[in-house]
Amino acid sequence: MPHQRIEQYRLTNPDRHRQEEQRARSLLFVAATRARDELVVTWSGRASRFLPPDADETAYRATDLLRQDGPPSGSSRSAAA
Repeated sequence: MPHQRIEQYRLTNPDRHRQEEQRARSLLFVAATRARDELVVTWSGRASRFLPPDADETAYRATDLLRQDGPPSGSSRSAAA
């Protein structure tokens, strides 16, 4: 489970925690931006922190699933901005 892998580093290795969190955010960004007709995001338990707080109650366009802070650093879209 990615969330558990990320959280294990929160206190013991903050740099690794940031790297793993950025990786997870980048994977969601890639999935959302490559979706053509439909994107279904599912989760068990608490929703990802990268999704809007009301994601479980509201339908969004694929690109709207990401928070308004833009694409993850290092992505091709952030380099073009």
